[in-house]
Amino acid sequence: MSDTGDIELLLEVETMFETSGWEDGYRDGVKAGMLEGRVFGCERGFLFGVETGFYSGFAELWQAVAMQAPPEAGDATDATDAAGGAGDASASTGVSARAHKQLAQLREAAARFPRENGASVDPQLEMDRLRGRYRTAAAALRVTEPAFRPAKTGLTF
Repeated sequence: MSDTGDIELLLEVETMFETSGWEDGYRDGVKAGMLEGRVFGCERGFLFGVETGFYSGFAELWQAVAMQAPPEAGDATDATDAAGGAGDASASTGVSARAHKQLAQLREAAARFPRENGASVDPQLEMDRLRGRYRTAAAALRVTEPAFRPAKTGLTF
């Protein structure tokens, strides 16, 4: 066989192995990418769940506190209506009616947060809305540290 034939044969064998290696690598990459995507999705889902639970617990705790707290000194104006009446039930709790409403809306928003993936729902957008409800409720309650701080260590279970 001539030198030209040997070189062409070597090039053909090299191309064949290169194509075979590329196909194997692509297939393995797809599998690894799917696994990596699932792990990332589980981590993000867990973090969404922790944050949603924090907001739900915040609302539940403050509603319980509001039911047992004595009226604040400045709540007399909130407790009476324009005609000088007795006011609403929230006046006896020390928490304004606006704060009660914000807490109820926060709990409702946390309960409505999507628990499963779906093409029609954007979890990040829903989380941003939930965070906004939390900031509004914290402002209505005059909470001085209105921030969610996730653990820096990652998953704890």
